Amino acid sequence: MALKDEALEPDTELLYYAALHLIEEKMPVNITVYDDEYNLLSRQELSLSEAE
Repeated sequence: MALKDEALEPDTELLYYAALHLIEEKMPVNITVYDDEYNLLSRQELSLSEAE
């Protein structure tokens, strides 16, 4: 999914996101971020207790 903003300046990047329902709340969430050419930018594991 793309987050679209009509007020973007020229050459501004769009953000991509996915919203998921967690089946098991005790499992950590793995966050992986890629650029527009699918190069890995970062990867992080986050527990729900850290996110609150």
